[in-house]
Amino acid sequence: PHFRFPLNPPEGLVPSAWLPVGLDPSQSDRGSHNYRVVGRLRPGVTPSQAQADMEAIARNLAQSYAADQSLGIKVAGLEENVTSEVRPALLVLLGAVGLVLLIACANVGNLLLSRAVARQREVALRLAIGANRSRIVKQMLTESVLLALIGGGVGLLLAFQGLSFLIKLAPSVPRLHESTVDSRVLIFCSFLSLATGILFGLVPAFQASRIHLTEALKQSGPRRLTSGPGLRRMLVVTETALALMLLIGAGLLIRSFVQLSNVELGFNPQHVLTAMIMLPESRYSAPNRQAAFFKEAIRRIEALPGVESVAAADSVPLVTNDTGSVSVEGQPEPTLDGMSIQAERPKITPGYFRAMGIPLLRGRTFTWADNETSLPVAIVSDAAARLYWPNEDPIGKRVSESDESEGGIVWRQVIGVVGDVRQDGLDDKVRPSVYTPLSQLPMPFAALIVKSRMDPRSLADPVRRQVMVVDKDQPLFSIQTMQEVVADSVSNRAFQTVLLSLFAAVAMTLATIGIYGVMSHSTAQRTREIGVRMALGAQKRDTLRLVVRQGMFLALLGVSIGVIGALALTRFMSSLLYGVKPTDPMTFIGVSLVLAAVSLVASYVPARRATKVDPMVALRYE
Repeated sequence: PHFRFPLNPPEGLVPSAWLPVGLDPSQSDRGSHNYRVVGRLRPGVTPSQAQADMEAIARNLAQSYAADQSLGIKVAGLEENVTSEVRPALLVLLGAVGLVLLIACANVGNLLLSRAVARQREVALRLAIGANRSRIVKQMLTESVLLALIGGGVGLLLAFQGLSFLIKLAPSVPRLHESTVDSRVLIFCSFLSLATGILFGLVPAFQASRIHLTEALKQSGPRRLTSGPGLRRMLVVTETALALMLLIGAGLLIRSFVQLSNVELGFNPQHVLTAMIMLPESRYSAPNRQAAFFKEAIRRIEALPGVESVAAADSVPLVTNDTGSVSVEGQPEPTLDGMSIQAERPKITPGYFRAMGIPLLRGRTFTWADNETSLPVAIVSDAAARLYWPNEDPIGKRVSESDESEGGIVWRQVIGVVGDVRQDGLDDKVRPSVYTPLSQLPMPFAALIVKSRMDPRSLADPVRRQVMVVDKDQPLFSIQTMQEVVADSVSNRAFQTVLLSLFAAVAMTLATIGIYGVMSHSTAQRTREIGVRMALGAQKRDTLRLVVRQGMFLALLGVSIGVIGALALTRFMSSLLYGVKPTDPMTFIGVSLVLAAVSLVASYVPARRATKVDPMVALRYE
């Protein structure tokens, strides 16, 4: 009842209709390679066995029908096909969550260690009046587990409230819209909270129970209240190292996103509205009727106030495309690694390049005179000109789409050269493009492209009304601005960058708190020592330098370990990066300096407090 094919939009706005398709193997046209074949393997059959069978089938088909020998069949799991693009990103985010959890455990463990030191006299009294060590450990563990469960409960509330925002932030993650905070999530979070409570509470509990009663009961001040300082410092170093690894990962994604956002699109998305139309075959089976519909719709939309230019095209950059091989007169078909190079082949109306802001480099653009009765023409992109006619002027040369005509090849004369456009994605290489007039190759499916001088969204209803004037039964769908299209094309990367940056910010905050807590506690424990130093003539700057040096030593040690860990882990992020290496030195150095600066501030605050110690008050502690 709720089945949707995995390639359907994740928000499920498009209903599924399953229709039988008659595939006649006797037909001579064997160029339709746009079908997706789905099958279920028999029990016991491995993908490698299926691959061998399909390769044999492909060879037999090629021999029987004189098909392209370079075409083959690849067997791939449907789950892998659907999730392959998002799986690395989700694994990285899962790792980031784990690191944040470890940092939080280390931080809370550190704070509990400090709290256990402050409670040494209380613990000693309990032991002195008959409590055993196991009882003390149970009490400490109960407190830490209760703390963890309360934190887990608050986290579940935040997750419940923030889930809808998360789904909107990552619209193209498969089946993310089905995510809910259900019983499995509750059980997992409860177990995780319990485990973390035990994890960060066990060591402080044992530390608190291992004290010398006589010494603890004699203490009247903070002079000797020290327990496990080496462990607390080790936890701070660990926090800092893990935080740096997360910060470097976030820094790499941010730099990658900036690089991608600055990619030259080849078109201007500002003030451009797009809307799709699919003409029914029952009413528009004749190509001339299809062309007439779009021509009349464009004429009416051009008359709307605020409209600068209108066009129609069967391919919209970053949304739809039509790729295929292109033949060049007098030349063999260009190949790459033994495979034919696929070119973009948009069918467009006059005004398309103006509406999209694509520059004309040479020659002329299409006019309405380029119709079915005129000379077949084409316009090529700069990449196509360089590929097909290197060091030559392409104007006047002839090209043909390989599958354009069933009756024979149709040679089209090149009349212009335009700039390159990233049709498939910002992170994909630019393909060569060959544009043909929609009037000469009419299509039932096309997108209206409206360039305006105002907010393009405000033109959605006027454009819809003008289309209904031409044919009241033809609805517009997928209405969106080109700026929205560009934003959607990088939504996955934005999702990864925002979440990892958020985790990194939390990690840095926790690490800063950890450094501050340890230095504050250490300063309080050294009150008498600092008082003695100042009584013997030490200056405030000496005390300041002493405390800051201790804190920065821990921070820099953590940074050093973190850099080594980041070098080992960021290589798993290579598939998520664009224009940035996983070992980018600028990111490593910049993030390390930022964390060191934050650590300096965290150490400076308790150091300033130490300089204000009154020697007379400090020396009163016994």
